[in-house]
Amino acid sequence: MFSDLYESVLLTSSSSALDSLKPLFEYYENYWVKTIGIKRWNVYGFRVKTNNNAEGFHNRLNLRIAKHHPNIWIFIRCIQGEEIRFSHVLIQMIGGLTCRTKTAATNAIQQRIDTLYFRYQNNDITVDELLLELSYVVAKNTTGKRKK
Repeated sequence: MFSDLYESVLLTSSSSALDSLKPLFEYYENYWVKTIGIKRWNVYGFRVKTNNNAEGFHNRLNLRIAKHHPNIWIFIRCIQGEEIRFSHVLIQMIGGLTCRTKTAATNAIQQRIDTLYFRYQNNDITVDELLLELSYVVAKNTTGKRKK
């Protein structure tokens, strides 16, 4: 898909725009595609797609400590409280309590993304059409009309 996108940019960009984008594409391909590998950063197909859990934990920890430079005893007390909280959550999960359900809007967006990728994988749409349609799915306030 990356090579398809790259080829599309090559064909549709002016030479000055292409010259300015070339270092970006080289960096992206050499580092993120070849060195790191797509499987390490692409979340397509995963149930959890964000690090919101980790960010939520750090936010809660910062709020509970409520100091910029806590002493070790405040920190230990806070960590002990987090351990108790985690134990309660674990008991609830073992007891069958489920996590918060996704909203209908979130499910609709995910269904649209899944459908687009399915159509792309079956060669029903081009990479340009996939990216265009994905931009409509994730854009917040699009006022322009889609090209047919």
